[in-house]
This record gives sequence, C-alpha cells and structure tokens, in this order.
Amino acid sequence: MQLQPYTGLILGLAILVLPLLANLYFKIPDFKRVLTNFLKTYSVAGLGILFLNSFILERGDWSIASRYLSKINIGIIPVEFFLFFFAVPFAGVVLYEIINLKYKEKRIALDNSFFYLFAFTFFALSIITANHSYTTNVFFLNGVLMLVVSYFKNANVFLTKNFYIFTLLSLIPFIIIDAILTMTPILTYKSASIIGFKIGSLAIEDFLLIFFLGSAFLTVYYLFKKRS
Repeated sequence: MQLQPYTGLILGLAILVLPLLANLYFKIPDFKRVLTNFLKTYSVAGLGILFLNSFILERGDWSIASRYLSKINIGIIPVEFFLFFFAVPFAGVVLYEIINLKYKEKRIALDNSFFYLFAFTFFALSIITANHSYTTNVFFLNGVLMLVVSYFKNANVFLTKNFYIFTLLSLIPFIIIDAILTMTPILTYKSASIIGFKIGSLAIEDFLLIFFLGSAFLTVYYLFKKRS
C-alpha cells in the first residue's frame, strides 16, 4: 500500500496524538475541563480558523499537492484540513496548559496604547502590501486582533507572561511542521500572493498567520477558562 496519499492524514494524527502523550507525562490537572473549554473554543474560533484557511487555499494563495491527500472530502474541504486545524489548536492549548503548570501566571501591565500601536502598524503594512493578497490579509487580520483584544481587561491573555512564553515555544513545532510541509513540498505558495521574503523555505507570512491563529484561539480559550 502506498503511504504517500495518506501523508496529510498521518501528519495530522501525529499532531493530535503528541499532546495526549504529553499530558500523560505532565499530568495536567483537571484535563477534562481543559478538553471542555477547548471544544467550546473550537466551536467559536476553531471553525472560523478552518474556513479562513480553506478560503486562502481556495483563492490559491497557497496550494497542497494532491498526491499527498487521501481524496476524502467533507463538502469541498479535504478531510486532512479538518484534522490539521483541529489538532494544531488542541496541541497549542495543551502546550499552554503545560506552561501554566510549570510557571505561575503573572500579569503584565500594558495599556491600550500598546495594542493600538501594533494595530496601526499592521494596518499600515496591510495597505503597503496590498498587491500581495496573502501578505495584506495576514497583516490586516493581526491588526483586527490587536483592536479586539484591547477591549478585554481582566480576561486578556495578552496581559499574562505565560502567553509570551507560549508564543516563543510554539515557534519550535511550527517551524518543524511548516518546514516539512514546504520542503517536501506538500505546500507551495503562489508567488504573486507573497512578498517573497523567506526564512529557509518558510514564507514570512506564515509566521504572521500562525501568530494570528494561535493568539486568536488562545484569546477565546482564555475567556472560557476564566468563566469556567
């Protein structure tokens, strides 16, 4: 049996299993509550993330080599997409909870001018890169995110030290996974949709996208966590 058509499924399943194994080792307290809050978050932010990336794929900003897909679709969306964009946020939540287990949550004093400055910068860069659809979109999305999180006070994950530890640590699996996808190449970019600046095989836009996806998901998860 050829494994190549199942590469996407295997990768997605591996990403899903790893956080479960990590929990067996670290033993996150009240893991059932973590799962419940994750599923609540996924029902709000996760599906939005799924369809956002499906839109990017459908528009052609990047494409997936069909030989790595099982040809199993849910509607017009490959099943690998559903699995990948379920497993990745789940892995992110587990990583975040492991960080909380190891480091006490500490609040950071940031006023809204911090978020407004970044929002203005992202929006300005979105305008400057308007000729590159993928680039301008990820700048715009991050600008919107900065404005949204500025409205939260006590339940703003951006105001915690552990959020920034999470952001740095999550770069490690992101770089590994994205390198696998782009060097294989399972994933390729439409040259006109990006500015062309890459770190190895990784487009700079991917770093901006993963920051948006991870931060947006964790923002909603943090809200559910504080209310549970």
